[in-house]
Amino acid sequence: MYFVVQIFLMIENTAVPVMVTEIVPFEQVGAFSSIRVSVYTFGQMIASLIMTVLIACVGYIGVLI
Repeated sequence: MYFVVQIFLMIENTAVPVMVTEIVPFEQVGAFSSIRVSVYTFGQMIASLIMTVLIACVGYIGVLI
């Protein structure tokens, strides 16, 4: 399952910047790219906070199940 998720994540990480450069003018691509990276980083932060609480509640085995 992890392998499938990584494949789709790789496709998304490649397709979004390519489509942005075709749709958005070059003057705005830098700002969009920085916002995209900021949103991605914020999502990772939220995920790690949720996982920390979840691991404290049910343990590592419970998270994996």
